[in-house]
Amino acid sequence: MRHARRLAHDGRGTIGSSQATGGGPLWSRPRDRGPRGNGGSSKGGPMTAAPSLPEIKIDAHASADEARAFLDRDRLMAAYALADIDQPEIEGARWWIARRDGEIAAVVMVVEGLPFRPCFATGASDGLAALFREAIKEPRVLLATPPRSRGAIEMTYRFERVDHMRRMNVNIGRFRPRINQQVVRLGANDLDAVIDIYGHASRTYFTPERMRREIYFGIFQGDALVSAAGTHVRSTKSGIAAVGNVLTRLAFRGRGMARSCTSAVTETALEQHRDVVLNVREDNAPAIAVYERLGFQTHGLFIEGPAVRRPGWEPGIRIAACLHVTTETANLALALRDGGAEVALCASNPLSTQDDAAAALVAREGISVFARKGEDRDTYYRHINAVLETKPHITMDDGADVVTLLHTERRELLAGVRGGTEETTTGVIRLRAMAEEGVLKYPIVAVNEAQTKHMFDNQYGTGQSAIDGLLRATNLLLAGKAAVVCGYGWVGRGVASRLRGMGAIVTVCEVDPLRGLEAAMDGFQVATVAEAAKRGDVFFTATGNLNVIGRSHFALLKDGAILANVGHFNDEIELGALAEMAKGRRAIRPFVEEFQLPGKKVFVLAEGRLLNHAAAEANPAAVMDMSFANQALSIEYLLKHGKDLAPRVYPVPRELDEEIARRKLAAMGMNIDTMSAAQAEYARSWKAGT
Repeated sequence: MRHARRLAHDGRGTIGSSQATGGGPLWSRPRDRGPRGNGGSSKGGPMTAAPSLPEIKIDAHASADEARAFLDRDRLMAAYALADIDQPEIEGARWWIARRDGEIAAVVMVVEGLPFRPCFATGASDGLAALFREAIKEPRVLLATPPRSRGAIEMTYRFERVDHMRRMNVNIGRFRPRINQQVVRLGANDLDAVIDIYGHASRTYFTPERMRREIYFGIFQGDALVSAAGTHVRSTKSGIAAVGNVLTRLAFRGRGMARSCTSAVTETALEQHRDVVLNVREDNAPAIAVYERLGFQTHGLFIEGPAVRRPGWEPGIRIAACLHVTTETANLALALRDGGAEVALCASNPLSTQDDAAAALVAREGISVFARKGEDRDTYYRHINAVLETKPHITMDDGADVVTLLHTERRELLAGVRGGTEETTTGVIRLRAMAEEGVLKYPIVAVNEAQTKHMFDNQYGTGQSAIDGLLRATNLLLAGKAAVVCGYGWVGRGVASRLRGMGAIVTVCEVDPLRGLEAAMDGFQVATVAEAAKRGDVFFTATGNLNVIGRSHFALLKDGAILANVGHFNDEIELGALAEMAKGRRAIRPFVEEFQLPGKKVFVLAEGRLLNHAAAEANPAAVMDMSFANQALSIEYLLKHGKDLAPRVYPVPRELDEEIARRKLAAMGMNIDTMSAAQAEYARSWKAGT
C-alpha cells in the first residue's frame, strides 16, 4: 500500500529537526510538541527523500486463472467473484487487475449482465484507487468491498447508502439442518410463483435458465409460494456457493419456514461444493442467531451499497491534513473523501487526539490516520512525515507545522503542492512571516480569518470548551474566583465572557491598547500580568505568544493558583522556568500537575497545552461545522484558482464566508431579510442626504 492504514506509525528512527536555539526566523522555529521529559533535540541529519513509489499498471485482459489465484487468498470473502469468474458468459462478468512491480495488487469485478451492476473490489488501496479512477467507468454500481478499501474507492465513487454486512460460512462439523416444513425444490416450472413472491421487479433477474442453474427451495400454502431461499451464485470449479434471497411472506413469518428453506439449500449445496456462504446485515441479530444455530459462523465483515461515480474534484487529489483528530475532524475527513480526495491525517497537538475517533476512521472508513493521544515529540514529527509521504497536492494545517517541515526538511515535495489552508491565529502569523521573507512557495488560505470561523469557533467554541476543560480537570467552583485572561482576541473574549457568566471576577491582560480598551468597555478589569498575578486564582493564556506568564510572575502568584493555556502552542507559560524554581512536582489527578514553590503550590493544567482538547472534547460540532465548511470550500477554491495565485496568504473569499453563514442560519431554522432593490441602491449611493 502507498502508506500504512493504521492508527499510529511507530517505526523507529529520528526526524532531523533539531531544537531551535536563540534567534532565527519566527516561522522556522520547531516547537516542543512532546510531553515533558520526551522532547528535546532529535539527532541525526535531515530526513532524505522517500524512494519513488512503484508504478501501478492496469490490466484489463488478465486471465481468469490470475484473477482467481488472487481472489482465492480469501475465497470466502470473494465467493461471489469466484463464482462469476468461473462462468463469465452467464452474467457478463468482467474483471480488471492492478499490478505493482508485476505483482497483482488489487482486483475489481463488475457483472455487466445484471442491471444493478454488482461490483466486488479487493486488494491494496493504491491499486483500488487506480482501478476505480482509470478503469471502472460505470455511472452506478452495487458495490461490495472490505471496509478498509472504502477510502480508496470513494475518491472516485460515492456510496449512496452503506450497509454493514457480515459474511458467514458453514462449519461442516457443526452444520445441523432443520427442515421442519414441507420444503420442495423449485425449478423453471415454478418461475411465476417465484416472481410473485420476490416482486415483479425481479422478472429480469429470475429466468428459466437461472432456476435450472441455481438451487432454490420453497414452501407452498395451497398454490401460493410463501417462503423461499436459493443460491445467488455457485461454481463447481471453485467449489463455492452463496446462499441468499431468503424471504417469507409477512403473514407466515415466525414459523421457521425461512430456516427450513435455508437448511435445504445449504444441505444440497454442500453435496456439490466444499464451501457455502451467506450474507447478513451486521445489525440483524435474530437472523445471525438463526444461522449460527444451523452451523454458520462469521468469516468477516464487508460493506455493501449503491455507489455512483463522482462528478466532483479531479480524481487523485491528495490532502495532507495536520489537525486536531476529533470526531468533528473525522467528519471533515469524510467530506473531503466524499469529494473525491485521498486524505491522510495526523495530529496537530500531542494531547488533542481522540483515539476512538482516529481508530474509527481507520477501521471503518479506510482513511489513513497517524495519531495517538500522548505521543512524544519524535513520534509527532514522524507522523507528519508519514502524512507527507503521500506527496500531497494540498496541505491543511493547524499551526503551520506541515508547511514549515515542507519548507525546511521536505523541500523535494514542494513542486507538487498546489495550495494549503491554515486554521489558527498562530499558524497565520508564521505563514505571513514566511511570505514576508519571500520563502513561502505556494498560496495559503487563512481559514482562521473567516468571520464564520473566528467569530464562532474561536469565540463561542473555545470560550465554552476551555471552561469545560477547566471544570473536568479540577471540579473548581468559579463563582467568586478571581480569574485572569491573558489576551483579548476572539478566544480571550469568549473565555472572559463565560468566566463572568459563571460568577468569576475577571481581569483581562493585553499588550494592544485597542483591545485593552475594548475589554474595559466590556466591563472587565484591565491590568498587567504582574498586577493580576498577585490576585488571580485561575489564569488562562490565549495570546499565541511565548512566556506570557513567566519566571518573574511565578514569584507573585498566590498559593494554589491554577495556570491553563488555550493558545495553540505550549509556549505561553514558561514551564522550563517554573520547573527550575520548583522544589518538587507531582501529578495529583489527570491533567493537573502540582509545582511546589517556596511557601506555595502552583498547579499547571494539561502540561500547558490546549486545555480544551486535552481535558475536554474540544469545540462543539455546532461551531466546527462552519470552520470545516470553510476548510472544504477553501480547498475547492485553491484547486480551481491556485495556479493563478502568488505564494502569499489569502483570506477566505467573502462570498464563501457569507454563504456558510446563510446555510448555518437555515440549519438553525432562522431567516433574515433581503434588501429590496431600492434599499440596495440606497446602500451603495452617495447622493441621498438629510
